[in-house]
Amino acid sequence: SHDLRTPLASLRGYIETALVKAPHIRNEELATHLRVALRQADQLSRLIDALFELARLESGTVIAHLERISIAELLQDGALRFQLLAETAGVVLTTKLDTGGVRVLADVSLIERALGNLLENAMRHTVRGGQVRLEMAVIAEQVEVRVVDSGSGIDAERISRIFDRFNPTRDTADRKRAGLGLSIVKRILELHEQSVRIESVAAVGTTVAFSLPCVAAPPNVTLAATA
Repeated sequence: SHDLRTPLASLRGYIETALVKAPHIRNEELATHLRVALRQADQLSRLIDALFELARLESGTVIAHLERISIAELLQDGALRFQLLAETAGVVLTTKLDTGGVRVLADVSLIERALGNLLENAMRHTVRGGQVRLEMAVIAEQVEVRVVDSGSGIDAERISRIFDRFNPTRDTADRKRAGLGLSIVKRILELHEQSVRIESVAAVGTTVAFSLPCVAAPPNVTLAATA
C-alpha cells in the first residue's frame, strides 16, 4: 500500500499545485510540474501492471505450454532487445551461448518474460562502464541460463528475501519500479517446475541462474561469444 500511495500522493500534489497556481504560473514551472506528475503516473502504472501480472501467475489459471525450443536463439533474441538500452546506459552487454542446436522444454513467452526481467534488473544495478553477460551451459540433462553483472551487488542479509513478493529490504531503484520483477521470475520458473538461484557480493556483482530440461544436447557444442 505504501508503494501505491507514494506515487499517487505525489501525482495528486503536483496536479493540485499546478491548478492552484494556474492563473499566475509560468510555462516553465508548469512544464516542470507536469513532467514530475507524468513520472509518478508512469511509476504507478508499472506497479499496477506488475501486481496484476503476479496475481495472474499466482492465480492457478496460467499453465506453462511446453515446447521444444532453441534456447540459444531465445537468449540471443533477448540480448538483442536490450542492446540499445545497454548502449544508452554505457553498459557492455555480451552473450556466451551454445550454438550446437541445444533444445529445451519451455514456454517461450514465459521464459522471454523472465529473461527480460533479469536483464532489466542487471542493467538497472550496473553503472556506466560495467558489464552484463548472458550465458548458458549444458550440465547433465539441464541447460543452465545465467545473467551475470558487475553491478552494485546485494548484501548477504537481503539475499534470503530477494524473491519475496513483499520484500521490505529492496532498494530505492526497485521501489521505483514496483520491485516485483524477481517475484514474477520465481513464479514463472515454478510453473516450469524449476527454481531460480542467486549469488551476489555487494559492490562486486550478481549472478542469477535458472535451469530448463534439455531435450537435445549434441555431444559437440560450440561456444559463441558476442558483444
